[in-house]
Amino acid sequence: MQFSFNGFIYRSLIDPMLSGIRRSIVDHIRPEDHVLDVACGTGALAVAMAGHASHVTGIDLSEDMIVTARRTAASRKLNNVSFELLDATDLSCYTDRQYDVAVATLA
Repeated sequence: MQFSFNGFIYRSLIDPMLSGIRRSIVDHIRPEDHVLDVACGTGALAVAMAGHASHVTGIDLSEDMIVTARRTAASRKLNNVSFELLDATDLSCYTDRQYDVAVATLA
């Protein structure tokens, strides 16, 4: 899996600032929830929610962020989270899916 410099910078600077907000969001996730994380960035929130949800799908327009998110999930051996390179302005590819929760931070 390739290295993402942008993902590294984001994880080092932005993710720590959002940790409190993310903890608050995770507290509202139920074990049966299917979650869509729009503009998931580095996947920090999606990975945190994966510990509480049935499944989490993270989408982002940035390939660097998706690379970083996938690397994080793989390093933690999570099998209930997936990340897709996708523009959130067109979610028509998800018409056959249902989500209980949708989140977006810094989008």
